[in-house]
Amino acid sequence: MTIASQADDRGEPFLGIGWSSVPYDSVSGMLIVMSGLPGAGKSSIAQELGRLPPAPVLSVDPMEAAMWRAGIDRGRPTGPAAYVVVEALASDVLALGQTVIVDAVNDAREAREQWRGLARRRSHVPEWFSRSRRRWMPHRSQIR
Repeated sequence: MTIASQADDRGEPFLGIGWSSVPYDSVSGMLIVMSGLPGAGKSSIAQELGRLPPAPVLSVDPMEAAMWRAGIDRGRPTGPAAYVVVEALASDVLALGQTVIVDAVNDAREAREQWRGLARRRSHVPEWFSRSRRRWMPHRSQIR
């Protein structure tokens, strides 16, 4: 799998995910946000992205599961809390000038705004990817 710089239908650049021959080795200091329904392949793609070059993958679901294992009742708002934990960790990684990949459903407006806010605070433009029609596409409609 490789990542390539591409242009969307308006000619704006974005990182495209695919299986081409263009290597992904020069991206650093980016906030990459994976979005999509459960089972869409977000985590698999995020893990591959995290290897090329090495970048931490912060997934909301395992954070929430860790809260349950720690004894926090499932009836508590652990989902929103997991998003806050991932945001704090992502902020610290960005402060180091490193790329970080967020893996979450991001189906609520508040969740998407959380990443926009983090990007503004850290002077980054988030790269959004969502699963659409069997292809990974930049989620441009959610970052403007």
